[in-house]
Amino acid sequence: MFKYGKAFCPGHITGFFEICDSDAEPLLRGSRGAGFSTGLGAVSHAMAEPREHRKITVVVHGLDDYAGGDVTILAVKNLIGERNLKVEIETDLQLPLSQGFGMSGAGALSATLAVVAAVGNEYGLTREDAVKAAHLAEVESRSGLGDVVGQSVGRFERRMEPGLPPHGKIAISAMDTEVVLCVLGGALETKKVLTDGAQRERINIAGRKAISDFGASENLKRFCEVSWSFAREARLATPEIELAVADAQPHGCASMSMLGRSIFAFGHADELEKALQKHGKTFRCRMASEGAKIL
Repeated sequence: MFKYGKAFCPGHITGFFEICDSDAEPLLRGSRGAGFSTGLGAVSHAMAEPREHRKITVVVHGLDDYAGGDVTILAVKNLIGERNLKVEIETDLQLPLSQGFGMSGAGALSATLAVVAAVGNEYGLTREDAVKAAHLAEVESRSGLGDVVGQSVGRFERRMEPGLPPHGKIAISAMDTEVVLCVLGGALETKKVLTDGAQRERINIAGRKAISDFGASENLKRFCEVSWSFAREARLATPEIELAVADAQPHGCASMSMLGRSIFAFGHADELEKALQKHGKTFRCRMASEGAKIL
């Protein structure tokens, strides 16, 4: 008989970062930098039951071949190991994939938490196991480097050392703040950026400088300023993104979402939304006040 579980994981946006993925131990891989979790994210439903052979299926937005499903499948495999379970996952993403909103991580972590909700007690699976499984899937597939770490705790975070805590070090700040998001162009595949040698070098040079410049600040305007300097110095910002950020700045502060053809903005939300609607599709939400959770 199937057992059911449901979970939510917030989205996540990084403003600036340094790639730290060379360690032989995957749990120590990730990124240094700063970002925040969003009230919009992913909701996953899991159905699980014992079977003679392990089988995992993932449906995202009603499509079994939708991009991002492979990361979720890998995360669930990491979680259940060799246990002979049939697991069916249905996931609804509330923000677009491959736009710097952490949707691959959100899909993976909401799915593993939903499996824990369904059969965790029976098989000795915990929330910590779910986070670990999703983080490993993220770094192994190079769909992200710090999203799952941030999404597991929510709020605004500085990732001071890479990897999953307790290996990684993270500082968290609670901010009840509205954010406006704007998607300006087509998807940007994170893996392509993370495997481009020249781009990696530019990111890491700019990232180390941004981390030093931002320090231990908790000021969102300063966060936007440092993030925008990083985006330009790393040569990630396109002319379209520069125009959108310029139109947002009279109403607050803004920068580019890493890594996507999109921006995030804080300030006068109504005015920001009006200013950005001519550039692309907009979304509004609050910064997430907590991390991923079982529903």
